[in-house]
Amino acid sequence: MPAADNDLTELFIRSFKCTGDVPPALVGSSVTYLDGKAYVFGGRALHSGKLSNDIYICELRNFVWRRIEACNNSSIASSSSNNNTASDEAAADPPSPRFFHSCTAFKHYLIVFGGMGLDADGDGLGSGAAGAASPLGNAPVHSIQDDRQQQSFQMRTTKTLLGDISVFDTVSERWVAMRALEGVDTDDSQPMSVPEGNMSPSPRYAHLSILFGSRLLVVGGQDLEEQYVEELNVFDLRLGRWVLRSPFPRAVGLYRSFIASVPETGSTLLYSNYSFASVKRAMYSLSAPPECTLKEISEHISGTPPGLRFPRGHLVDPHTIVMTGTLISTEGHSELSLWTLDARTMRWEPIACGAKFRAGSWNQSIVDPRTNTMVLFGDSRRDLTYDYQRRRLNYGEIRTVDLRALGYMRVPRPEPALEPVGAAVSNAVARAASSSLVRTGSISNSGATPVSPGHALVG
Repeated sequence: MPAADNDLTELFIRSFKCTGDVPPALVGSSVTYLDGKAYVFGGRALHSGKLSNDIYICELRNFVWRRIEACNNSSIASSSSNNNTASDEAAADPPSPRFFHSCTAFKHYLIVFGGMGLDADGDGLGSGAAGAASPLGNAPVHSIQDDRQQQSFQMRTTKTLLGDISVFDTVSERWVAMRALEGVDTDDSQPMSVPEGNMSPSPRYAHLSILFGSRLLVVGGQDLEEQYVEELNVFDLRLGRWVLRSPFPRAVGLYRSFIASVPETGSTLLYSNYSFASVKRAMYSLSAPPECTLKEISEHISGTPPGLRFPRGHLVDPHTIVMTGTLISTEGHSELSLWTLDARTMRWEPIACGAKFRAGSWNQSIVDPRTNTMVLFGDSRRDLTYDYQRRRLNYGEIRTVDLRALGYMRVPRPEPALEPVGAAVSNAVARAASSSLVRTGSISNSGATPVSPGHALVG
């Protein structure tokens, strides 16, 4: 039976080497999908320690990277201000270098918010990190408590939190002013009203963000003392203003949570897992702005995913979310784990990927709805446990999972760039994967992980 499983995964999980200007190993960079491309922004270069505000773009049809340097945009903005031409009226300087920010796709724009940068006096990021339970990582687990005071001091003197918004136009490939979004067609009937008072958000890093029409919702994250920011904020992209700031009495953020909208059920789900030694899980339903009503629905959930660090949730059909994240066993082994959530029944199921993600270092994931594939970035030669401790993200290799193999499809699949899996094979894979889900059952957090054949990526 294992041999058959391995043969099946070879059919719908494929591996590719990236070419071009491949991003270096980064910490805290974002990856965002838009129109057949993956955009990597920001991050800290692992070897030099320098923060970046460059953008790397990967063409998902051939996995070729190219780099857009921030300094190029600065010269465009300077030139347009001198020439005062109408076409360059909205040009803007790039955002300051940062990591652990959010980057959200809106129409043909990328919306960057927050993160962590260097203050005026800092010449490096230092070695003081907040340990294994922090998005920053880098520190031995035993030093978390002993060095807490020293770490807090070091972070205050070398790092600063950011609370600004920047806009990148993926058509002109330049940073633009917020007024570039004026007149953009949206599904919203009307902008939100702007209440009196200061609606500006608390600066933060490692937060969550999601779009509701033309409204960017930001929630959670952490401050320089590693405390969770219990705040929810809404930015109206058509108005170019923050229109909501409200308390959010939950500890959520990039390290332990994800947020995803499910059109078929009309709900937005916020999932969080924590206390990884004895995993606790929580699921919430969040209504759209301006109400933003939070309701806990954890009692309706069935299935028990293991504790996953840096979980990411992706909508793969009108009612199904796929979660990816780093699974660390009690023996210290790490691997990428994939689970599905049916938003109609609120049931979690593991995806059996065979041994495809038990070796190598695989971290960030996106979904390409045009080809119905999940794309995972990483490096097959590296060790995920080592990279996780350093929060290292790799972009030199890609593994793709064909989502059709499990019956997931967001849009009709166009003519693929690469040779497709035959219909008969696809159906056989779907049947085998389905029975594998039943056989596999739940995964414990303490050892062997039947991470299953889940979502096959195609290039």
